[in-house]
Amino acid sequence: MIATYDNALPAAVLAPYGEGRVAVVGPHPEADAGWYAGYNLSNPDGIRLDLGHDLVEAAMAGTRS
Repeated sequence: MIATYDNALPAAVLAPYGEGRVAVVGPHPEADAGWYAGYNLSNPDGIRLDLGHDLVEAAMAGTRS
């Protein structure tokens, strides 16, 4: 588990699978400001697109091309 919600449930998980890895995420790391504005929500941590990129890079680490 690499991220949790405030209630300690998994928000993002990276786990081995076969000869590679699988990553699953509940929140949408690709969400931009429009997603929040459309539902009148705020994001106290700001937009962090880098977290989505980090998740993909971690899942792909060590895989064959």
